[in-house]
Amino acid sequence: MRITNNMIQTRVLSNLQSNFGSVARLQDVLSTGRQFRFPEDNPINYVNSLSLRQELNENRRFSRNIDQAETSLQLAESTLSVINDRLQRARELSLQGANETLPPESQAAIADEIDQIFEDVVELANANFDGRFLFAGDRTQRRPFELIGTADGAQGVHYQGDFGDRLVEIGQGEYLPINLTGPAAFFSSINEITSSVAVDPDALLEPQLTGVVDPPLILAAGDFTIDGVTISYDPATDSLNDLQFAINRSVTTADARIDGNGQLIIRSLTSQDVSLANGTSNILEVLDLFHRVDGGAIAVGPITPATTLASLGITGDAFVIDTGEAEFEIDLAAASDISDVIAAVAASGAPVEAFINGAGTGLTFSATESVESLEIRSIRKIFGSTALAPGTVTNNTTLASLGIASPGSLDISNDGALTTLDLSGATTVEQVIIAINTQVNGVSASINADGTGIDLESAFFSSSLSATDVGASTIATTLGFAQTRTEDSAADFALQTPGDVDETVSANLFQTLSQLSQELRTGNANPDSIAVFLNAFEVDLQSVLTNRAVIGSRINRLQSSNDRLDVFEVFVTELLSENEDADLAETISTLATQNNILEASLASASRVLLPSLIDFLF
Repeated sequence: MRITNNMIQTRVLSNLQSNFGSVARLQDVLSTGRQFRFPEDNPINYVNSLSLRQELNENRRFSRNIDQAETSLQLAESTLSVINDRLQRARELSLQGANETLPPESQAAIADEIDQIFEDVVELANANFDGRFLFAGDRTQRRPFELIGTADGAQGVHYQGDFGDRLVEIGQGEYLPINLTGPAAFFSSINEITSSVAVDPDALLEPQLTGVVDPPLILAAGDFTIDGVTISYDPATDSLNDLQFAINRSVTTADARIDGNGQLIIRSLTSQDVSLANGTSNILEVLDLFHRVDGGAIAVGPITPATTLASLGITGDAFVIDTGEAEFEIDLAAASDISDVIAAVAASGAPVEAFINGAGTGLTFSATESVESLEIRSIRKIFGSTALAPGTVTNNTTLASLGIASPGSLDISNDGALTTLDLSGATTVEQVIIAINTQVNGVSASINADGTGIDLESAFFSSSLSATDVGASTIATTLGFAQTRTEDSAADFALQTPGDVDETVSANLFQTLSQLSQELRTGNANPDSIAVFLNAFEVDLQSVLTNRAVIGSRINRLQSSNDRLDVFEVFVTELLSENEDADLAETISTLATQNNILEASLASASRVLLPSLIDFLF
């Protein structure tokens, strides 16, 4: 083949360009320290580097998350630590206040400091970091705790956050909650009431609840209240879902939800128990959200309101309805049938409704509003019943003004012991009461609620209580206590079992502080009354300690994860270095060699090519 001058020139120029390119690439490697800059330089290693750098970026993102999470948790832990100190101070103050020798003003001064501690704790519970409230759940932009007043005049708090956990990714697919919700941090237990009646949440309520054996109450449309908020509801047109929506739409201090069994659950969002009450609608009562005493069987066959007590072997006497906050005495001396018993309960003023149970075998007593407890107890009491006008009988009322000219004597029998009182020297009602209270064992006398006579109450329930006039005396008859009480009515109506409701009672440090302040302000604080709060403080302090331990364990996990990420970053960085970093010594040696080759190429080219051509090209 003929080699032309043009072919030689082309080959020389091509080799020179190749040598220059090699020198340029080696100079890039030296200046950047990397084996390649573009995918075409080393496609396989370039892809490996992209993957390794992505691993590094993910690793550093997890590290940033951990740093932020650790800061947030450490602030939460320090906040709980301060709250712990404040509770310890409140506990010390409660011990001081239990001293019965302290004057009321000193106890009030202690209560003032307790109030200040209460406010301090609320502020601490509203701590925030980086514009986010620590104890608000997922609702981090809203102040979680708001001060409110309670029905009894105490201080309370309304939780306005939610119950969500803030999760932070600290590893691939690995999440850790970095917060405690307000209730989790400060509430030992949240008040929650669960209906015992399960229904289809989507179906109308009236067809589902009509004819239910227990409760055999007739549903009424109308309104009811939750925490004083009135809610209207019609079970003929609405479902349980509609009821839940109506509650959550109207009430901010409680929320409603429906569990998987179709049971309604109402939960308090304050430091106090939720307050429910019948209005014109009894839907809450029918769903069994109130305390209820289910009486045992008092008859074999079905009973009706007209069933007489005599046919049941019951003689009307008396019993007490105890709601935990108040007691209501029911006088059944004049009751002749079941309707009279039901009417006596309704007239007592107790927030309780009595009705015949679904099986028709006995009576059920249901609260119509939230009460602490419900218990039906026997009482051995003579209710002074007279025809006198209300307010006629007072301590200063003279016996003569009541037509008692010659007081005479009384026989009072209690628990099998007979006491004869000589009242011939008595001139006023007060003197009669004092004589009974001081001379008759286990009997207390007092003017009745209407001021029409004298009541007698025995401390015993196992035997009869009776009072009779002796000879010409008319004291017992005129003042209405010439009667005999013998029946154990609570037992006769099979009502001994305390009422219950599926309820979790609230317990939290806000409630403890508030109620302690109230107790101290009565001026009557004593070791017994303060012992309740000391026990509550123990629970609160243990709850705070437990939460601090939870936070501490999370911080430890974060630190452990961070250490793991640090080790992983070193490992990936080494792999990345091996994949793309240049060997500078080898590169320098190669560059020197390549420079020699280039110089040799230039020298040989200058001999092969004409000088004029070389000059033109370079």
